[in-house]
Amino acid sequence: MRWIPTRPLLATLATALLALTIVPGTCLADETDGATTAPTPPERIQTMIEAERSGVAGLPVIRQYLDDDDPAVRAAAVQMAYSLGGEGELERILPLVDDESPIVVQAALVGMVALDDPRAIAPVTAALRDGPDAIRAQLASTIGERRDTRFLDALKPLLASDKPALRRTALEAMRATGDPAAFRYLMAATGDADPRVAATAVGGLEAIGDPRARARVTLLAESEHETVRAAVARALPALGPTAASEATLVTLLADPS
Repeated sequence: MRWIPTRPLLATLATALLALTIVPGTCLADETDGATTAPTPPERIQTMIEAERSGVAGLPVIRQYLDDDDPAVRAAAVQMAYSLGGEGELERILPLVDDESPIVVQAALVGMVALDDPRAIAPVTAALRDGPDAIRAQLASTIGERRDTRFLDALKPLLASDKPALRRTALEAMRATGDPAAFRYLMAATGDADPRVAATAVGGLEAIGDPRARARVTLLAESEHETVRAAVARALPALGPTAASEATLVTLLADPS
């Protein structure tokens, strides 16, 4: 399977590359002493880009940069190796989930989500449980983008985060998968103290369309938060009509707030 890096990951790498760009007018060695200057990180990445254009024939060139001393170069090598070699490169990339640089770890893990190889499941699951929040959020977003149901249960630890944004990201990923098994997580999250998180959970129940959620969602029409009430008004039609839910919907639609 061909791996295509996500936009947030590309943006992270681009930021790192900008930091590495040499300011015009400076040099790494005195041009008059005849010393040969080693290729800079941007130059090494350019070498890989040129190798990537040759297809799988360029893989040997890209592989040699997986242990480069610069994290931006290593991260770029990971992306290109995945892009050209897919599952065939996983054995070489697996050690990089323990890399000292977050951008390398993120590149290694995010690429694994796109692979069908079962060896990718354990590292991604571990990162969702114990990894830095930025990596957990990116993984959850990627799982949602790919509608990957393999990691549904692995997203559960994010729902216990003290950061509402991370909880919402996990719920949005669950919703995006469309997996009916997300029902229990979404139902529990409707009681979240943050109204935006609760509203996201209601939206997830709307997407699944399980009528078992109807009673709980109907009760949320009494929420003091407009965000939650608006989510309820959108969700009720998808959960099937009852006399109570239809009456609640009429009330919500008439709610001037």
